[in-house]
Amino acid sequence: LPDERSNARTRSCQLAAAARAMKLLAIDETGVQAVNRALYRVIAERYHMDVTLVVPRFWRGEYGSLRAESEQSELRVLERRVFFSGKSHRAIYAGVFRLLHKTKPDVLYVNAEPESFLSAQCALVSSVASPETKLVFMSWRNIDYPAGGFPYKCARLHDLAERIVLKKASHCIAHNQRVNEILMRKGFHRITIIPPPVDTAHFVVSEKSGVSDVFTVGFAGRFIEHKGIDILLRAVSQLPF
Repeated sequence: LPDERSNARTRSCQLAAAARAMKLLAIDETGVQAVNRALYRVIAERYHMDVTLVVPRFWRGEYGSLRAESEQSELRVLERRVFFSGKSHRAIYAGVFRLLHKTKPDVLYVNAEPESFLSAQCALVSSVASPETKLVFMSWRNIDYPAGGFPYKCARLHDLAERIVLKKASHCIAHNQRVNEILMRKGFHRITIIPPPVDTAHFVVSEKSGVSDVFTVGFAGRFIEHKGIDILLRAVSQLPF
């Protein structure tokens, strides 16, 4: 009888744990626009997770100042003041400590590189406000910068930020194979490679021309110089048609 009671209590605890939705707190500057929140909506709806997305109240981006857009789905979106708005690697969010202490999420996902001040802020704050929370960051890095070689102001502070994050973080979402190689050389091995996606519901080949045999090039990215669009156009112009 004692064994049966013990087993019943164990099963009860297991069921209670399974019934509790995993809590995800995400901080993402791109979420200032509703169109960039699709990933978080899918996670919340498909996997029945308790998702809270923190976005900048205002963000001064390359295309001007953006005000956080309203959310029309069930996704919980919180707006926060951002210091150094528009500077992805230096931005710091107000109220992160209080939010972590109140919500105690299972996972804190930061859509920021490991050397960013935001990632370091989350690593330091979560250690105090919610020690059990798992920190996950992302990276697109394809250049292995030497010590002090980050191409930003206060490069040494970014070095320190990266060391803090790599020591605290539980996982990295890498968007290319190069990230995996770079971080593993730094001693960080908890990495999952997820190639960048394209939402084919929004980005489709136009059918207005009615011509099916036209050579088509797909480009996913911002129309800015350092994305190399000029190189793409020159390369296409040299193709033997």
